Amino acid sequence: MLPSCRTLDGEDYEVTPVIAPDGRLERVTMRRWGDPGGHPFREHRLGMECLEEGTFDGFTSPARVRGGWWPGTRVRRRAVRW
Repeated sequence: MLPSCRTLDGEDYEVTPVIAPDGRLERVTMRRWGDPGGHPFREHRLGMECLEEGTFDGFTSPARVRGGWWPGTRVRRRAVRW
């Protein structure tokens, strides 16, 4: 699990992917601006879990994802699911 820095709209973000031994993406975490659950606007930890993957025209990507604020904590709050 090695963090990677990405720039989006002039802002740098550290993205930490977790890759399974078979090369499958398991999850990704990063800090993202927001106000989850009515908390003050600031950078909060956001994580996405890749629950299933699919291959389309030879390209494999996550097909089912669950994500939320503060992953790995008791106060985890769901932000997205597809």
